Amino acid sequence: MGSMHGITLLQGEKIKLIIRRTPVGIILIWVGVIALIALLTFAWIFASKDTNPTPPTDLFSGVAPFSFPDFSFIIWIINIFIFVAGIVATMVYYGNELTVTDQRIIHRQKISLFGESINAIELNQIEDISLHRNGLWQYLLHFGTIRMSTVSDETTYTFTFVDTPQDEIDLIMQLVQKRKQFHRDHKKKKEDSDEDEKSEKSKKDDEKDDDKPAKAHSEPEPHSGKKWPEGHND
Repeated sequence: MGSMHGITLLQGEKIKLIIRRTPVGIILIWVGVIALIALLTFAWIFASKDTNPTPPTDLFSGVAPFSFPDFSFIIWIINIFIFVAGIVATMVYYGNELTVTDQRIIHRQKISLFGESINAIELNQIEDISLHRNGLWQYLLHFGTIRMSTVSDETTYTFTFVDTPQDEIDLIMQLVQKRKQFHRDHKKKKEDSDEDEKSEKSKKDDEKDDDKPAKAHSEPEPHSGKKWPEGHND
């Protein structure tokens, strides 16, 4: 057993492919971040424009109850928070990956900055692999969602934002067929070996029976008593 890319491999297991998400998702994340920051900034600029240079004051204290410099500080805090959220979203986005080996598919799903789940799927247990694309933009940008279903349970594993997913699916299907053929050959070899062992054992039992000496069966001899002459009296 060994470890590679943070994954513990089985004995003799080799990594064939690592599938990561397309950069399109990162672009969408930062387009959203920039749009939010711009929206808040322009809203602050628009709200800060005042035809009256002197802000209204409280009638009793004579002090302005709210000033725009305080409001601008809040806007800056919110913008920094949005920027940090964009960095975290980027790290979480790139933390999701599929590692394809010659024996398994290991799905690492990062849920948050400090939370993730890892599912290992045996290649010979995979029943169906499909590609799903929704919308014209996924066709134009050549990415989509890979879905996998297994024989043992009804769970469907999905991996979204996969770049050129058809190439990955073709390679996975080749590995799945190869692994299933390996299991069929191994099963047949084991059945033939068990059959040979049974046949050899039966042959040895027959030879053992033939080597046993035949058991002699003799009739018991009758009891011989002393015969006295007729007329003999004690």
